Amino acid sequence: MPDLSQNIFDIIDRVVVAATVQDVLDVYLGATKNVGLNYALASFLPHEADTSVRSVASVLPKGCLEGYISNELYAGDLVAEMIRTKTHSFEWRLSDWDVTKMSPIQRRWREHCQTFGLQHGLCVLDFRPGEGMQLGTYGLEGTLLDHDRLALYFAGQEVLHRLREIGATGQAATMALSRRERQCLEWAAAGKTDWEIGHILSLSEKTVNVYIDRAKGKFGVKSRAQAIVLAAKAGAIHI
Repeated sequence: MPDLSQNIFDIIDRVVVAATVQDVLDVYLGATKNVGLNYALASFLPHEADTSVRSVASVLPKGCLEGYISNELYAGDLVAEMIRTKTHSFEWRLSDWDVTKMSPIQRRWREHCQTFGLQHGLCVLDFRPGEGMQLGTYGLEGTLLDHDRLALYFAGQEVLHRLREIGATGQAATMALSRRERQCLEWAAAGKTDWEIGHILSLSEKTVNVYIDRAKGKFGVKSRAQAIVLAAKAGAIHI
């Protein structure tokens, strides 16, 4: 098996000149496949438990990401929970968690991971105010050698830096809405008042206004109409 630490600068050189978001991810994935990590996802950091994955680029099994989002498995995602509490990059294995202590949604998340062969992974984290990102690679159960893990952490930071240079974060940022923010914007787009939205979603009128104000802040606009237009163009809401 190739020693990644000996090839790390070649990998980084190829990342630096990669022209597209997908090219960047493919270069990194070419290295991680050597240690059994066959899939990858670059996304915004999930700061809130009710926030789904906001993908920048991905190479995942067909139907994996779609099923994760449609079944709202982010509510039971234990890796995402680690990301929200960690201050540094980390390796994880599905076997790290005791299934008997998992909640029903966590068990469904675990079954989803097993179905698609995402039982072991590496998360590279890059914290920046308002635009934190994570780069995850996934494969079957395993353990990385220390020097391979460190090499992939190092190269992963360059991958995230290159994604920012290409401008990948711009589109993703406009999609980084929580579930409640999306719901409130969609009902506002349908012409509902904050009171009506609150009644539909079992929220107070004031709370609805807070969610819409947060969405406006994420898009950097002053009116809810502008936020609705930008969110719809980005595919973050459906109207």
